[in-house]
Amino acid sequence: GPEKIPYSFENERMLREIYELFPDLGRLTLPFAMLDPMREPQAQVTRLRELYREFPFYGLKMQATMIKADAGALLGPGRCFLELAEELDLPFLMHSSVIANDPWSEAGLLLRIAEAAPHVRFSLAHSCRFDRVYLDRIAELPNTWFDCSAHIIHCQAAAQGMAFVATSQRRFAADYRDPAGVLQALAAAYPRKLIWGSDTPFQSF
Repeated sequence: GPEKIPYSFENERMLREIYELFPDLGRLTLPFAMLDPMREPQAQVTRLRELYREFPFYGLKMQATMIKADAGALLGPGRCFLELAEELDLPFLMHSSVIANDPWSEAGLLLRIAEAAPHVRFSLAHSCRFDRVYLDRIAELPNTWFDCSAHIIHCQAAAQGMAFVATSQRRFAADYRDPAGVLQALAAAYPRKLIWGSDTPFQSF
């Protein structure tokens, strides 16, 4: 890529846009800094520390699938990110997947990371693709939540039996033709674990 340290330019540019270019809107914003769990982790942490001293940010976000980075690196060379999150009391927001051809963000792996870092808070995006086994495990972990980002998209996928949501054998029981009803059912089943979506819970397009 165009930079040696992943997201160094993008994180700084985002924060300057929020706090310097558009401060009136920026005061309504809670930015999360992006990270790559696998590539140049120590250099990323050094840069994040520098940015944190200059600009507030409120969490760390990881979308390992898009960059084909092993989320499991957080248990190895990328553990410095977990240490940074604990030190600064920053939550982790993580893209989650249950499909076989996405090994980078597999929800079971993300839960093992959460178990290994009990003093860090985690939110797994996309309701863990409605995987009941993983949702039940989130309910058991005191440091882990899930959010309903892209909710309608995933309800449509479940209703159509598409492969990127949980299989019918593991899927949370609900009528996925009714996204509002699914959301109500999730809230009833996991009242202290469901977080409103981090992106387009109900499509903006």
